[in-house]
Amino acid sequence: MPNALGEFRTVLSDFRSLSSLALKGAVVAPLAAMWLKTGLPQSGLMAGLTSLAEFVTIASVFQVCRDWSAAKLKMRMRIFGCWFALGLVGFLIGFGVLTTVPGMKQDRVVKGFIVRDDVSKLLSPAYSADDALRDSEYDPNKVWTTFSVLVSGLLLQLSWLSMFTGFAAGLTVVSLLERRRGTDPVRIKGSSGVRKDADPMNPTRVNVLEPKKGKRGKA
Repeated sequence: MPNALGEFRTVLSDFRSLSSLALKGAVVAPLAAMWLKTGLPQSGLMAGLTSLAEFVTIASVFQVCRDWSAAKLKMRMRIFGCWFALGLVGFLIGFGVLTTVPGMKQDRVVKGFIVRDDVSKLLSPAYSADDALRDSEYDPNKVWTTFSVLVSGLLLQLSWLSMFTGFAAGLTVVSLLERRRGTDPVRIKGSSGVRKDADPMNPTRVNVLEPKKGKRGKA
């Protein structure tokens, strides 16, 4: 049986399988954070770290799960799906609650959740923390404590990482299931032989038709 690293390379170099293409797309997708207004602190650095985290996740799941049964893989796919969903919901909530847009074509600003003592004295039903943020030229550290702003940014980053790594892990399991289904031994209709697979987890090997034994016909 080929080692996990060799088969992992085969998956990444396969441009015919939909799941393999999706895996490569998932690794590249976080780079969109560099020009999308996501509100992530240090979005360029986070994009690179997320792609790296996805690559490590794919390699790890492939290494651990490649010899598991189909039933066990399907169970793990549900777990990774929940992992992705939690990350997505967390990021969307954080995106809507913890960030704000100063104006058109401007980067989002991460807000805090603990208002500074000197600002809290100014707040009233007619003057909110968002109004104070606008008056402070959208510097969140002038309205909320630095600690709360940092925690808000960290929560956004963690939910972002959870969303993408959960998605990558789930796609890896789908790829393993796809390859396993595609390499099950199959009897070909109308043929004079039986199709054999030397390795049910290695679709790159050529399947050989083993001719049935019998008497040769006269020429």
